[in-house]
Amino acid sequence: MFSALGFYPVCPATDQYVLGAPLFPQATLHLPGGHDVVLHAPANSAENKYTNRLTVNGQEYSRNWLSHAALVQGAVLNFEMSAQPNTARGTGVGDAPFSVSKAAPPPAPAPQGRGAIRQQTLVVVRHSSPAGEGCHSSTDVSSRQAPLPRRGGVGGGAAAKPEAGTTK
Repeated sequence: MFSALGFYPVCPATDQYVLGAPLFPQATLHLPGGHDVVLHAPANSAENKYTNRLTVNGQEYSRNWLSHAALVQGAVLNFEMSAQPNTARGTGVGDAPFSVSKAAPPPAPAPQGRGAIRQQTLVVVRHSSPAGEGCHSSTDVSSRQAPLPRRGGVGGGAAAKPEAGTTK
């Protein structure tokens, strides 16, 4: 599920999510405390599969990772997608995510308890079916195992178990 949103935890013991390319043109995560993470990638398509540019809360963002601490405060991510990779994006010092093979100290560990994405997280994904019909999927991902619904005959099912940090 994370990868389909355009970011995923490569090293779960850190505060970082590595950026990828979102699968959907728009998705919204409703977090505890009334905060939302809204992802926009309107030009996303089979041809436009590369992130050419990214803004976070209206500001240019060159890093190839997002911090958990920033996301739980709510954020708007605007992905400008392209058919060609932008080889200049994300190449600056500090743009790469944490790596165990580097000598630098690791970033802060992911928070536990209050402020962590765990309870009452609602995932909303808007996408189109192959026939061009609008589809809407949402689920309340709470501490119990909750299946992600299939609507409009598009997409597969999944289940999330946030307290274990796993999906299947």
